[in-house]
Amino acid sequence: MEEQIKAPSWVSEVGQVQKEIEEHFTFLEAAAVGELMGELQSSLSNMAVSHDRYTEMLHLTSNKADAAAEAASEHTDCGSSWEEARAAYSQVVGSIEGGLQQALVSLSATMNTERTRLHSLIVDRRLVRQATAFHASQVSLDPCRDGQGLVDVLPSLHERIIRQVDQGLWPVARQLAAARRLSELVEHRLKQMSLVTVEDEDDTKHLFHEVFAELAQWPVRLQDPSDLFTRATLSNLLERDGLGACPSEHRGIAMLGKGTDLGVRRPGTLPHIVSYDDEEPVISPSALIVGLVNLSRPALESGEPNPDSDSFDRQLYRERCEARVAIAAEQAKLREVKAAIASAKAELRMEYPQLVEEAELHDTVDNATESSSNVMVCNDAEDWDVCSVPMPRMEWKPSRMAALSLEIF
Repeated sequence: MEEQIKAPSWVSEVGQVQKEIEEHFTFLEAAAVGELMGELQSSLSNMAVSHDRYTEMLHLTSNKADAAAEAASEHTDCGSSWEEARAAYSQVVGSIEGGLQQALVSLSATMNTERTRLHSLIVDRRLVRQATAFHASQVSLDPCRDGQGLVDVLPSLHERIIRQVDQGLWPVARQLAAARRLSELVEHRLKQMSLVTVEDEDDTKHLFHEVFAELAQWPVRLQDPSDLFTRATLSNLLERDGLGACPSEHRGIAMLGKGTDLGVRRPGTLPHIVSYDDEEPVISPSALIVGLVNLSRPALESGEPNPDSDSFDRQLYRERCEARVAIAAEQAKLREVKAAIASAKAELRMEYPQLVEEAELHDTVDNATESSSNVMVCNDAEDWDVCSVPMPRMEWKPSRMAALSLEIF
């Protein structure tokens, strides 16, 4: 029986230090998001308070104008009294309108300042991106059951992340929509009094265009499992919870998938080596990167054969090498064919754009059930029997926040 390799004592100490570091950065991320959200609330509050002041001034102006009109209506007996009342009324209305216009100008200045601050928070300081990452990090990985592995729970994890982010970003979307509506009301009043230029209106529209484009960007990207942002989000959760959610019988090794004897030491690498529809993964597959382990022989991690071993079969090893070379050649030919097809499609799209779009739509519908996902745990140069492990299909998941943001946008 092969003797298992025992980890040195300092490995557990490093693990504890790493855990402390991760908890520290998690705290810093939460504090950063909380600070940005506090600034957002402050900016929106300043807008609302300034508008309330103007509304109060508007009501006060209206009451004074009514009182002046009522006083003027009492002087209708003789011409001299009527003229005096009319002059007094005009003087009161003039003074009131001057104060009202001054209050409106003050409101306009506040709105300009807070709009710029709002744009800086959302676009420059990436509040929505940080909030998306924060809410996604609140999702925990469900424990694997019935022999499942990490790749088996990835699709459900992706769906739960989207739901959590939708719920977390909903208040932000409502507040931004209210801010834009308030800005439009103020600009409408300024336009009535000829206190705003066309250039100012265009600048405001462009500002909110960028704000809502940023709001839509991250939920939209999160819908696609092959997007780098989605992969990174899944990677963080797998690295944090993977070993605890899908543990194998051996310490520090997580089950890779159902029906396989493979395990991994670094679960966070998996989302980056998933291949969607036979496309190349983000990083080059390697058993060393994922810490691939044959759970039936945990002492052998690299999978490299030992030529000095009595069980070493040179003929079998030679056949495997030749097979890997042949597979690599076929994959190269396939990539060339795909490139040629893409080039031909590009030429057709330029000549017949509408026909190509319709053909691609029908092709997408007809082949929707044929798409596949595989996790590439090693490469052809490494002596593993299987390098491509099938997994449940990772599909594009709809986000309500993405749909709402695009509608507002």
